[in-house]
Order: sequence, then structure tokens, then C-alpha cells
Amino acid sequence: MNTGIYTEEYLINKLKWLKNKNGHLSTSDIDREPNFPTRKCFIRQFGSLENAFKKVNYNDYKKHSFNIDDAQNELNIRNPNFTLLTFNGMRNKNLTRCKTCGYEWEVSTDSLLRSKSETHGCPKCYKQNGHKRILRNDLTILKDTAKIKKVKCLKCGFEFYGFTSNLSDIKFKCQRCSAVDRKFYKLHKLLDESLQSYYILGLLMADGHFSNNGRISISLKYSDWKILSDIKNYLDIKNSLHYFINNNHPNIGLSVMDCDTCEKLRKRYSIESNKTVNPCNLQSLAGNDLTAFIIGFIDGDGNFGVRSDTKAKRYTIKLHKNWEVNLNKMAEHLYQSVGIKEFPHAIYVHQPQGIYSSITIGNQKVIQYLNNFIISNNIFVLKRKWDLCEKYNNKEAV
Repeated sequence: MNTGIYTEEYLINKLKWLKNKNGHLSTSDIDREPNFPTRKCFIRQFGSLENAFKKVNYNDYKKHSFNIDDAQNELNIRNPNFTLLTFNGMRNKNLTRCKTCGYEWEVSTDSLLRSKSETHGCPKCYKQNGHKRILRNDLTILKDTAKIKKVKCLKCGFEFYGFTSNLSDIKFKCQRCSAVDRKFYKLHKLLDESLQSYYILGLLMADGHFSNNGRISISLKYSDWKILSDIKNYLDIKNSLHYFINNNHPNIGLSVMDCDTCEKLRKRYSIESNKTVNPCNLQSLAGNDLTAFIIGFIDGDGNFGVRSDTKAKRYTIKLHKNWEVNLNKMAEHLYQSVGIKEFPHAIYVHQPQGIYSSITIGNQKVIQYLNNFIISNNIFVLKRKWDLCEKYNNKEAV
């Protein structure tokens, strides 16, 4: 009998060789061996791997039963936002806990693997985010029901009823003050609580400037024009980019006047005009929001490099010494996000210009987590700081 290009005798000889080499047989032995017939070849020929192993007098093989640990590992790869508490099959409803809000409910594990929603499949996070989106539209909830809510506009004080889906839509405007010229609120999208907006906030907090008169601006070297163009298109603002020469080097800048949004951001994060010396307050950020913010901050003030000995990837951030607390908060969050309790702390670096606080993120699990986060959430970033890591992740996944 012949299976494709492999005869029964050939397959038996390959198993004998593998058994002599390793002293045992297992599915992982077959998978790891280069240029070796696949499991399917043996199953087609002998009916099962157990039958194939018996052909070479190996009777210790037991078929692996897919269990809760296997399902959790699959979740950790494709949707690492949940913890399985019980397991009775991928397509059955299993008791599951959301890592973000702690909510527990019974849900099909397979549906979580395929979830592409902003809240990754958690119903409580979805409801909470719905409230956030309503508040983002400058509305406060007076009466809350499942579909219809009574709200009050924080701009003009008008009270009215509306459907939850409409009130939380980013394009929604108060019935009374919707005639307000949109040019006064050009950057309101930065308040929409989305991961992309938190990334932009991180970039602005690192390299941008928040002036007292309501202008938000940022300038980068001209080769990085694409990220500013993406931000301009994302915020849907026009005529905001400008080209200039600084120290004989071409630069590109983005500058927008929005007194309302600028003031809200300054109050929310305690942003000073001289934020180089006066760090912002990041205590309100947590979870995925903080991760997206850190990625933007790395794109602004982080330096990507490799170790000279091991060639391992790493990011280094060096700021004024007053930023020590924020740097430690970022490192703690990233390392705990991948299950590592110990994390690097910022150290003081003495230079002629003054004392700086520096931190290095070099753990490969953390770097892979950041890259996977960017890819899975479809966040546009400064490509030159992440392309190598994406290639590295692909290589590791092979």
C-alpha cells in the first residue's frame, strides 16, 4: 500500500530511526524533525499514530486530550484578554474571566478567538466603553436604560433622549449646539478613548507641545512625514502640516489650534507647557489604553537598538530625572502584562547637561507583546521603530 510518495516500509523505517535517535516517540518528535513525514502521512497509512507506533513496538504513546491548558494557550496567542475558569470544548460555553474588568460569564471560547471587536468580546467592557463614548461626546447620562438614555449636553445644558447607539457614535452632535463650527473642535477625536487616539497622545506627550493658548503641535524629521500624515488623516484636519529647516536639516510639523480639546487634555493629564521638566500624570491610564500610550511614547522618545553581544532587541527611554515615576509605571505595566512580576527600574544618568532618568525595555516577551499588540489592534505607528521587531516575531513564530 502506498501513501503519496511514502510506502509502508519507508514510514516504518523512519519511525525506527526516530525511536533510536530519541529513545521514545511522540507527536512533537515528528513535528520537530526536519525533512520528516508529517503526522498525516502516518495517520493515512496506519489509521492513527498509535497504530503507527505499535508497528515499531512502541506502546507507550497516549493520544493527547485537548484540555483547559491547551485552550488557554490558544487564547493567549490569539486573544490574550481572558482567563478560562472551566473548559468543556472550544465551541461550548465555558466560564471565562475578563482580564480588563474582572467580569465572569459563560461564553464560547471559539467566539473569543474570532472576536475582532474593540473590547475583544467582553460584554461588560462593551457597556462601559459605550458609556465612555457617550461622555466623549460631551454628554452626561441622567437616566440609563438598555436602548434609550436621557442625557444632558455639557456644552449648552440641553436635556434630551436618544438611542444608545446614536449617542455613542463619534459623529453625534447635540441637537441644540450642533451648528457650532467644527473648526473649534478639530482635535476632539483625541478624546474618543480609542487605542489609536491613545497612541497619538503618547506620541504627543513625548515629542509634542501643549501651549497655554490652546495650540497642540509636534515636529519630526522630514523622513518621518508619513506618521504625521496618518495622524492628520485620522483626525480629519486640513492644512495642518508644514515643512521647515532646523539646523540645516529638513523637518515636518503638525500644528492645530483647538482650545477645548487642549484644555481638557491638560487638565486630565496635568500637562504643563514645559513638560520636559514637569511630567504629566498617567495615573488614569491602565490596561490596553496604557499599552497604546506607551507605544506612542516610545515612537516619540524611545530609542530602538540591539545589544552588541546577543543582538537582542531593546528600547531605551531617557528623559529628565523628574520623569522617573512615569518611566517605572510604564515598565511595570509592560512586564506585568506578560506575567513577569520583576521589572526594570529607571536609573539616573549624569551628563554635562544635567541628570537624566533612563530605562531600558529589553525583555523579548515584552517586545513581542508590543509588536503583537500593534498588529492585532491595527494601530498605525512609526514604522522604522517596529519593522525589525515584526520580522523577528515572524521568525519566532515559524
